[in-house]
Amino acid sequence: MPPPYFKLKHVPLRYSEAEQQLPLPLFSDPREVPLQNTRRVRPKPAPEETNGAGGLAVSVLSLAGSLAILAHNGSLGQASAMLTVIGVHELGHLFAARWLGISVSWPVFLGPFGAFINLQRPFANPVEEAWVGVAGPVAGVLATVAIHHAANRWDSTVLMKAALFGYLVHLFNLIPAGILDGARIAALLGRWLWVPGCVVLLWYVYKFADLDWKNCLLIPLLLLPALYRAWQVLSGNGKTLPAPHIPYKAVHYCCVLSVSIAVLLTCVVGLWRASESLSERESAEANRTHAVTSEESGHILLQ
Repeated sequence: MPPPYFKLKHVPLRYSEAEQQLPLPLFSDPREVPLQNTRRVRPKPAPEETNGAGGLAVSVLSLAGSLAILAHNGSLGQASAMLTVIGVHELGHLFAARWLGISVSWPVFLGPFGAFINLQRPFANPVEEAWVGVAGPVAGVLATVAIHHAANRWDSTVLMKAALFGYLVHLFNLIPAGILDGARIAALLGRWLWVPGCVVLLWYVYKFADLDWKNCLLIPLLLLPALYRAWQVLSGNGKTLPAPHIPYKAVHYCCVLSVSIAVLLTCVVGLWRASESLSERESAEANRTHAVTSEESGHILLQ
């Protein structure tokens, strides 16, 4: 964890580089200040690392490029809805990391491969890693539920497909393996989950993945970290360092577990409802097309 920051009554919270070289008035160490004259303040990331114009420009350009790529393979509305789900997901990670005092970059979008954010420092403990990991699925699933509701309200097949995509992506992302968010959550719930998560990921790749150019790039990126983490657990290399003392670890454990189960159930139920609704829409569209074709054929025969 970063060192605690203390704010004196008449001393500014932040010092310039020149002022940092000088001793504090009356006290040589902030930890020697009496408790009644101090107030602990949550450290904030440097604004130039998170809100830089260069990082924001890269994020906007990558978003525009991803929108062009996805719109080329489908409709513009569906591509926009899919990128909305991905963007809100990454913003969930970003805001959670900033809340914990971790400097992060703006999200960079990779077209059909999703997006990522870059952390300026590693996680200090499993609690930080789990909360940052679960924040993305929470935000992304909420955005997916909103798109699902809009699809039902406006009777939109395009939005329904985007909602189906959101549920599928987040359900897959909760697998505790590799670089997925489920592996971040498993750092707190139990690293032994990396082993069954790796097995589930291998089964999913074998069962559903097609060997096109996208999956040939994505599958090694997913499988290699998953196999490495599973090997860490099975070989015992992940237990060499002593576990740090984390205050209220049991409370964090129960909260993260409850949130993860809620997100998982929302994805399962939403996926089922979206699949049924999409099937009904496609059946109705097929029946309508068949009826129009039959009517046109009847007019031709009468003529």
